[in-house]
Amino acid sequence: MEKKIGFREMVFVASMFFGMLFGAGNLIFPVSMGQKAGMETLLASLGFCITGVGLPLLSVVAMAVSKTSSMTDMARFVGKRFSYFFTTLLYLCIGPLFAIPRTATVPFQVGMVPYLPENTHKMMLFLFSLLFFGIALVLSLKPGKLLTYVGKVLNPIFLLFLSVLLLTALIFPMGKMEAFPATAGYEEGSLLKGLFEGYNTMDVVGALAFGNILIQTIRTLQGENAVGEENRATEQIPFVTMLSGAMAAGMMVVIYFALAIVGAQSRAVFSVQENGGDVLHSVSTYYFKSYGGILLAVIIFFSCLKTAVGLITSTAMAFVEMFPKSLPYKAYVCLFTFFSFAISNVGLSKIISYSVPALFFIYPMSMVLIVLCLFGRFYDFSGKVFRYCIYFTLPFAFLDSLKILLKGGLKDFSFSHSLLFLLGHIPLFNKGLTWLVPSLLGFALGIFLWYTDKVREKSGTV
Repeated sequence: MEKKIGFREMVFVASMFFGMLFGAGNLIFPVSMGQKAGMETLLASLGFCITGVGLPLLSVVAMAVSKTSSMTDMARFVGKRFSYFFTTLLYLCIGPLFAIPRTATVPFQVGMVPYLPENTHKMMLFLFSLLFFGIALVLSLKPGKLLTYVGKVLNPIFLLFLSVLLLTALIFPMGKMEAFPATAGYEEGSLLKGLFEGYNTMDVVGALAFGNILIQTIRTLQGENAVGEENRATEQIPFVTMLSGAMAAGMMVVIYFALAIVGAQSRAVFSVQENGGDVLHSVSTYYFKSYGGILLAVIIFFSCLKTAVGLITSTAMAFVEMFPKSLPYKAYVCLFTFFSFAISNVGLSKIISYSVPALFFIYPMSMVLIVLCLFGRFYDFSGKVFRYCIYFTLPFAFLDSLKILLKGGLKDFSFSHSLLFLLGHIPLFNKGLTWLVPSLLGFALGIFLWYTDKVREKSGTV
């Protein structure tokens, strides 16, 4: 018979989903943003939550509404070729190229680097990442145990230790965040600045990537394979998916605001620091002295380990789904784990700098795809609407990505300034939203063609 999911089980599912999403960037980016934003922290945090929480929640809702069970299925509304292209690109970025390696480099940077001689960093990073990915590999080989590993064990441990640090900092604040002026671009447009900072968490693409695990876990709990109960169980999946996602989103909002406020208050004692890892280390040692480093190391380690397990598992499952005749699940797990281990030894700062241009290319298409799936029933999930909107978005999303490269790794080339000047005439280019107007035009064209086809069908001319 069909097994209905109770509230207790739903909490564990939400805990699992939250645990997979909330990893490296979710800790270091909001606390760093708070320190820079100062008196503008609350507004910046609101913007951060729009992209860091709101959009991931919408991606879960979109998956439920469109009755799809994976990123691959959602992208198929555009077309089979696009589905393979975009899903592969998304999982490589959220997986072995950027996000998975970052789960090892962040705990090393925050928990170990402050206590190590500088000339030992490379060797110790190698040894730490070897141990880290060894544990992640063992846990990822059994995807059916993710609810237990992440939802019932790793995430509760992480939340326990994190709450100790945050509650202590909020009850005994270092100072008032209203006393410190905003810096680093937060002086004006802090909401928009915070919105772009939310990109760095990778949670929109993370939520899309973890959708396959979330829905598979719900199906398993419901006993969907029971004879005669398949349809009823399937009908309940959208509701359970959305409710679990909403519970996870609520936890994220609370923690993001707490981290940002703690970061802002730390300005009373510390100057603006280079990254969020340094801020967290300063805060933890301020309150707990030498034990603060140990507390932070535990927090970061469990935060990143649970995310690494989720990322490795979801990426392997996605590639098995897309290429069923290639490699088995366990082979993909081993391959992606080894590759992530190799990339992690490049170092945290380089991984973050390399990932930003890729995110500015992936995020717009992800957001457009989410919105199209959310409202797809109004235009029958028409392929024309999906295709025109996405294909109008794609080249301009590339321009936003190119802008990051021209201001970063390519800034010393002679053509960079001239090209940036020319591209600056495109609407919203300087805001990082070059894709917005073209995507709306593509949507309007797709709706027009879909409506025209509907009229022709009713009139009998087609």
